[in-house]
Amino acid sequence: MLVEYETGYAIAKDVDTVINSANGFLLLGSGGAGKIREVSRRLNAAEKLEYDALIASLPKSTGRWYRHVYRTNQWHRTYAQLSCLRILSNKKDNEFRRGRAVLDTDWTTTDKRRLIHAVAMSYKLTGKGAKRKKATKDTIKEALRESLKIADSIESRSIALPLLCARPSYGVTPKESLAAILDVLKEFESSYIQKVIVCFGRANPPTV
Repeated sequence: MLVEYETGYAIAKDVDTVINSANGFLLLGSGGAGKIREVSRRLNAAEKLEYDALIASLPKSTGRWYRHVYRTNQWHRTYAQLSCLRILSNKKDNEFRRGRAVLDTDWTTTDKRRLIHAVAMSYKLTGKGAKRKKATKDTIKEALRESLKIADSIESRSIALPLLCARPSYGVTPKESLAAILDVLKEFESSYIQKVIVCFGRANPPTV
């Protein structure tokens, strides 16, 4: 398995599968997840109705948080977020725990690449807001292992992923995130994956 380092975002790479650094509620926030939201098309009238219905079907704290984040940041609702809501609404308890991963088969109608959400951090939602459940090196490793298993099962030969949760406020530093990722890549035995591109956004790769 060849590992390459590149600047830019994972969603901008020409690969079979993109791994997203996700939270347990699959809200596409900032960074690489935000880029996924931004490259996806805006919703049509029927999809806006579906989006609102899915938000209303979630626990009140989850729906309130979604609406607050989108309203505060003035983000446009896009098809990628609608696809995440479809997945979330079908999940027991409407939340993915840290260390899990899920394949998104419907994130866009125009892109042949697959998308896997790797959940290394999450939030505790209450009526008063959200408190971050931070990532650890272990949750990063668990989420990445599960993501790679999914990617291998769909015969992905090339993958792009960001540093997972690589902000101190999210739980780990870029150096710690990269070290965890490399540990998993070194140990993972794949039948199909030949190349993995680790992306650093606008930053330079940290040394490990």
